[in-house]
Amino acid sequence: GNFMKKIYTMLLLVFAIITLVGITVFADGNRTKIEGNTFIEIEDYNIMRQPMTIYKDETASGGVYVGTTVNSYQMNSPKRDYEHLTYDITVPDTDSYFVWLRIRTPNHDHIYINFDDGVYKNKKKDSHAKENLNEWTWCLMDKYWLTEGDHTLKIRYSSPNVQYDAIYITDDYKFIPE
Repeated sequence: GNFMKKIYTMLLLVFAIITLVGITVFADGNRTKIEGNTFIEIEDYNIMRQPMTIYKDETASGGVYVGTTVNSYQMNSPKRDYEHLTYDITVPDTDSYFVWLRIRTPNHDHIYINFDDGVYKNKKKDSHAKENLNEWTWCLMDKYWLTEGDHTLKIRYSSPNVQYDAIYITDDYKFIPE
């Protein structure tokens, strides 16, 4: 009786410590603060799921990019609750924020992106990117109205041809990455 109470109490204490440490590490170590024009390497994700994989490439920022396996299937309508790349961010003000992705693709593939639990927006490569097939190109994904505080950017796989290299998030509508 008394021995089991001690074991139970110790297990509860260990569980409480693990939970608190996990929350602290997550909050302090894995959230990007958006300040001005904020650059994020694609490999600095919080969550990455299959079929996404990291590949080495000297032409990519940081020497790597995230893409899919060659025999991955086409995704025409993403589920709201499933993402392949997740980035936890904090924005300082309630404002419109613009998301740019540096991508490479041999055709005019679609890209699905959302914030928090919103509906995925189906974004096709913009006209500038269409002129630069098979080259790393910055594409404006969309403008998002975000409230001050924490948010989650989600990128959903759409086709096996898109390669993702980097992200810019900014509140400056005139900003164009180079």
